[in-house]
Amino acid sequence: MKTYRDRVRKPFGDYRDGLSLRRLLNLYDCLVVRFSGGKDSIASFLRVRDLWAGPADKLIVVHGSIPIDWPDAGEYLDYLESVLKHPIVRIAKFGDDSMRAFEERLEKWGYPGANRWCTSTFKVSPLEGYVHKLLRSGRRVLSIYGNRAQESRQRAAQRPRGLWNGRDFVFPIYKWSTEKVLESIDRQGVKLHHSYAQGERMGCPVCGNRSAGEWDMLRKRYPKIWEQGVHWYGRSLKADNYRKGGIAPNHGLKILSRCSTCATRPLTADRAKLWFPNCKLKDLEWVA
Repeated sequence: MKTYRDRVRKPFGDYRDGLSLRRLLNLYDCLVVRFSGGKDSIASFLRVRDLWAGPADKLIVVHGSIPIDWPDAGEYLDYLESVLKHPIVRIAKFGDDSMRAFEERLEKWGYPGANRWCTSTFKVSPLEGYVHKLLRSGRRVLSIYGNRAQESRQRAAQRPRGLWNGRDFVFPIYKWSTEKVLESIDRQGVKLHHSYAQGERMGCPVCGNRSAGEWDMLRKRYPKIWEQGVHWYGRSLKADNYRKGGIAPNHGLKILSRCSTCATRPLTADRAKLWFPNCKLKDLEWVA
């Protein structure tokens, strides 16, 4: 079995490595919760809020907007603000030009999958900029993430607190099970986004790392969003930099070019016409 080692995150290297979570949190002037609106970010916020002894306005919840999202994602964030009784700072790095910025990078780097350039561009970068401004003002800042060991072998190998790219961080629910996460959310009377009830998850609906089952569910329930994902994937395969490229698609990306009713046969041009009877997109010829 393949083993993983965390080569990115470093320990604090001082007494903070051995502190309780409550004591660690309250060493800082402000906490920044990286918030997607998914179950783990909600549970992280709830736990940190219960342990934080500082002013409420120094517990900052920040959401990085993405170019394509669930149709009601904005409304759901409004709901969370209301039920949590806490503001959510929403950052769109490119403002109204987010879609154009995404498609430009799509042509250059291909459909995001294992390389996750979409996450670094639209979520990590603007949130890092926000934290950087706080640090420049002289404040001690701790970043809060919803990573959990149970999610994957890679995450199980991650260090749950310390320094990440020179920033202080902690994973407050790192050892929690999915059941404990859901219990903590239900106890506070918070409703999860409807995508969970449909076998999906919060986050980008056309993420290349989604499973075959998730793509199939997306095709059935949100065919327009699914069609857009396939369209983008086709464009990325045509991009010279990708074809000569250098970023090989992972298993999540390959699922896009397979028939999700059997997940084995390639998506042929004839089958594409069957799936897209009214589609006017010009990039359907990419299918093999």
